[in-house]
Amino acid sequence: MTESKGSNDIGYSKAQTQRIADSIRRQILGIAIRNGGCYLAQACSSAEIVASLYTQVMNLGPSEGAWDAIPFPGVPGPGNMDYQHGFLYNGAPAPDKDRFFVSCCHYASVIYCALAATGRISPAALDKFNVDGWNMEMIGAEHSPGFENTAGSLGQTISIAAGTAHARKMRHEKGLVYCLLGDGELQEGQNWECIQAAAYYQLDNFIILIDANEQQVEGAIEDQMTEQHMSARFQS
Repeated sequence: MTESKGSNDIGYSKAQTQRIADSIRRQILGIAIRNGGCYLAQACSSAEIVASLYTQVMNLGPSEGAWDAIPFPGVPGPGNMDYQHGFLYNGAPAPDKDRFFVSCCHYASVIYCALAATGRISPAALDKFNVDGWNMEMIGAEHSPGFENTAGSLGQTISIAAGTAHARKMRHEKGLVYCLLGDGELQEGQNWECIQAAAYYQLDNFIILIDANEQQVEGAIEDQMTEQHMSARFQS
């Protein structure tokens, strides 16, 4: 694949989107074999979600991130003003463009492979996955391609995303805000506080997507803490 900087203006058919989802799984299997491990369950459960977002759903500008993997850019601050943010791979922020937040930051390999499959980063950059000193980290952070922020504890990013949606609504911006969650992290109370606030402020520009794969690091979710009627809780 040549450098195309990945714009959504091209358009994808459903068959192309499915091929991209399949390629995400193949790429991550290769990454897992080369690195002796990776988050395979997330790739199996979220490939269609992420592929659909990048090819059918989100309105993004062309990537403005580096085409190849880059060395870790350091911590942003007054002495590091040239710091490269990961969100640039989804296009520079603009009033009419969408924003994408990834709360489940251990899904990083899925995001990287989606960026590579849609021409937003070089496929060769995947060779730097989880290599010390590079930006292609196994757990995504604010410098990782496709990421807006470091998630910290699971359940924090939704508040950042909702705050961004609230600000955009106040500014009358047309762009939407998408936030990808894992079902396991819905055990965190901050998620539900944020969802309650989003309903109160009527954030109709805020879209939450949940990869409900019924698994978490300790095993099946129902064996840890069931989410109990997830759809009904959101509707309420």
